[in-house]
Amino acid sequence: MDYLKEVEAFFDEVDVTLLSWKAVTLWHTLMHFKFRSGEKKELLLSDRLLRWKTRLSEKDFNQAREELKEKGYLLYKGDRKYQSAIYEMISRISPRSM
Repeated sequence: MDYLKEVEAFFDEVDVTLLSWKAVTLWHTLMHFKFRSGEKKELLLSDRLLRWKTRLSEKDFNQAREELKEKGYLLYKGDRKYQSAIYEMISRISPRSM
């Protein structure tokens, strides 16, 4: 996953998909962790860490995460016991632009 191409593709879509600012903030935060992980396919991140990094309340965080999932930007599997989740970012780059 090419970080800069993903950011460009994301911004090309944002106006069309009408993402909330909260979802945009969460997407950028998740991409930051993906980039820092060495581009791992899946990321295990705690809700608390993501809420702190995004400065979103628990309610806003959950809404933003659901919005990104529903609109096809990410997959996640939650673990309520440890309040963490496994995140997988879905590439926004079309095969034509690769």
